[in-house]
Amino acid sequence: MPAIDTATVYTRAQQAAEALAARWATRVVRAVPRTGSARPAEVLSAAPVIPSATLYWVSSVLVEAGVLVKVPVAGRSRYGLALTDAGRALTPVYDAALAWAKRHPARGAPAMDAPEVIEEVFGILASPLAAPLLAELSWRESMSYQELTAVLPAETHRLLHHRLAVLVQRGLVTRIGTRRTYRWSISTAGNEMASVFVALSAWAEERLHAGQATGEQADEPAVPADEPVVLRAEAAVGEAVQDALFAAMGERMDTAGLRSATLRLEFSDAPGRQAAPVLAAA
Repeated sequence: MPAIDTATVYTRAQQAAEALAARWATRVVRAVPRTGSARPAEVLSAAPVIPSATLYWVSSVLVEAGVLVKVPVAGRSRYGLALTDAGRALTPVYDAALAWAKRHPARGAPAMDAPEVIEEVFGILASPLAAPLLAELSWRESMSYQELTAVLPAETHRLLHHRLAVLVQRGLVTRIGTRRTYRWSISTAGNEMASVFVALSAWAEERLHAGQATGEQADEPAVPADEPVVLRAEAAVGEAVQDALFAAMGERMDTAGLRSATLRLEFSDAPGRQAAPVLAAA
């Protein structure tokens, strides 16, 4: 069986998280009817908290992500917004993010409503380093900075301190020792973030393959004919890959055995520090 490009699995989930973490994105999706379409004015009427000046940008992000589609309005030059199949399939992803946030609320942060809390959770996974770091830490009791740099690509090392600090602040990672002897460990919250990642990754994979089946443009450039193609293998064993990668975040696995089946990961720059809100009181 061909090797599975796990870097692609991470990247697709990260890119999906970036789009879904956009401010007001969750409210926009929820304001669009499950069937039919809604004009922008109707979306704003259904969710008046959304600033009208940002609706065009947010809807454009969601259209680019394959969550929404613009549909013409008969007899007018304007358009309506409709959910795609991928947009309608977001419910379990939202549910997983909200369930995690309820179990692990951020401490000392301003209260926010559920839609914004969902976006905050996606914001954690929008970093290219978040999921790989949690996976690495889940394979050992603790790791030093030197041990982490030994297993992560060199181009990510300049981002490592910042991302570790963010994960510690949000409670997904714990740190012990002095400045020269720091060691990091995954927390229960970090282990349980696996459920959100798996839901997000499955959604991103399903959206990709649905787009290929209907001839829509995929998220990534087409693979030249003379390069190895891994998409078919991913489609065939996608669920098994997710289980193999992230079961470690729920139960310890043999590090060498898991890493031997995992390709080197490639990352881009991480986004800035994410806010850490808590759920508003009901």
